[in-house]
Amino acid sequence: MNLTDSILRHGRMQPNVPALIEGERTISYGGLADLVLRTAGHLAALGVEPGDQVGLCLKDDWQHVVALLAVLRLGATAVQMDWRARPAEKARIAGAFALELILVLPESDIAAPCPCIALDEAWHGAVVAADAFTGAPQDGNAPAAVLASSGTTGLPKFTLATHVQLYLHAVAYLEIVPPTRRQRFLVTLPHYFSAGRLVCLAHLMRGDGLILHPSLFTAAEYVRAVNRHKVTAGFIVPSVVRQLFAIAEPDKPLLPDLEVLICGGAPLFPDEKRDTLRKLTPNFHEIYGAAAIGPMSALRPQDLTERPTSVGRPFLLVDVEVVDDDERPLGPDLPGRLRCRGLGLTSPLAGIGEAPDRFPGDCAGRDQQQQGIEQRGQDRSGTEAVGVASGGWLLRRGMGRPGQQQPQHVAEIVPGVGEQRHGICQHAVDHLGDDEPNVEECRDREGAPEIRRGMAGAGMFMRM
Repeated sequence: MNLTDSILRHGRMQPNVPALIEGERTISYGGLADLVLRTAGHLAALGVEPGDQVGLCLKDDWQHVVALLAVLRLGATAVQMDWRARPAEKARIAGAFALELILVLPESDIAAPCPCIALDEAWHGAVVAADAFTGAPQDGNAPAAVLASSGTTGLPKFTLATHVQLYLHAVAYLEIVPPTRRQRFLVTLPHYFSAGRLVCLAHLMRGDGLILHPSLFTAAEYVRAVNRHKVTAGFIVPSVVRQLFAIAEPDKPLLPDLEVLICGGAPLFPDEKRDTLRKLTPNFHEIYGAAAIGPMSALRPQDLTERPTSVGRPFLLVDVEVVDDDERPLGPDLPGRLRCRGLGLTSPLAGIGEAPDRFPGDCAGRDQQQQGIEQRGQDRSGTEAVGVASGGWLLRRGMGRPGQQQPQHVAEIVPGVGEQRHGICQHAVDHLGDDEPNVEECRDREGAPEIRRGMAGAGMFMRM
C-alpha cells in the first residue's frame, strides 16, 4: 500500500468537495490530487527516488500538506524540520540525515549539505508544467516519515515510520471521530509535530474538509474560527483548554456545535476534565499517546466524569501492560512502567538525536509485523510513563500541581504549566515585559520556540 492511496481516491470519488481551506483559498479533492501528483512528478524530475529522504521546512499551510503527500506518493521519506527553529538547529537536523534535498520557504537560509529548493513562483510554475506522477510504490513496509518527539528534555528522539504504521496511527485516532458524516476539521497543530501530521492525514483519509489555521492564536480567535467556518471537529492541547476556560461562561458550553473536540499532549487535571463538558462542549475527548507509538488510549465524554483520574482505555490496535523494573507484568492496581506492543510501533534511529529506549533487548533488527516491538511509553513532559491498569483503564502516577506535594497514591499525570512548549517564538520571549506578546508578529517570524513556564497567559502554543 501507499498511504496516499486512501487520500487521492477522494479526487475520483468526490472531486468537487473541499479538501483544504486556508483564508480565501479552497482546494477541492480533485485539485489536491492534481497538485500532489504534479508536485511528485516535479520532485522526480529533480532526482528524488523511492527511499530518498526529503526535508520539509515549511509553514503550516496548504503547500506543506501538498509537499508531504507528494513525498509519500513518490515512496520517499519525509523528514520534518521546524521552520521556526534557530538556524543552528536546522543545520544540525539537515546534517544528521542523508537528505536528497530540502523544500524551504523563499526567505529561508539553511546551512545544509544538500540543495534547498524554495517554494517560490518558479517552483509553482514548474509544478504546473510537470507531468503527473504515475506508478506509486506500493510497499507498505517502506519508510514514510521520520517522527520526532517534542525534545522538551533535551534532544528530540527520532523514529522511522512506515506507510502501514502511519496508517495504523490514523486508524486508531479515528476511533473517536464520529463516522456519521464528513467533518469540518480545524487544523491548529503544527505539521512539524507528529500529532499535527497525524490528524491532517487521518481526516484527509476520511474525506473531511480541513480548515488550516495559524498555530499561534488566542482563545477568542479559536472560537471565532470555529463559528465562522462551521467547524465540527478540532484538536487542541491543555494550554488552549485553559485559555478557553478563561473566556467561557460557567454553565454554557463555549463550543456547543462541535461534534468532537479532542485534547492531547498531556492529560488534564481531573477537575479540568469534568469542567470541559460543562464549559466547552459535551463532546470533549482526551487522547494520550507518543510520537513513536501513536495514539495509546482515550477518554470519551462519558468517562470524564466517571474516571477523571484515568488516561482512558487503550485503543484496539495497541496492547498496553504495566510491568516492573525487571519487565515482569504486574497485576491490577499495582504501579509500574507502561509497556506497549503493536504493529504501529516505529523503529528508532540510533545516532540521531536521542533514540527511544526499547525493551527487551535491541529490537531494531526484528520483523515488526511478526514480532511486535515493545517500547517504554513517555509522556510529553519527558517523564517515563508510570501507572497502573485497573479494570481495563490506565491510571498514571501524578507529578502534582506546581507547589503541591507529590502524592503517594497512584493518580492522573499532572505535568503542570510546563507540560509542553507553548510556542512562544523568540520575538515574544524578547518582549516578556509586555502585557501581551504580539501574536501577529510571532506567527510569521522565524526563531526558536522557547519553553517558558507561566506563558499560558499569552493564549498561544506551538509545540506539543
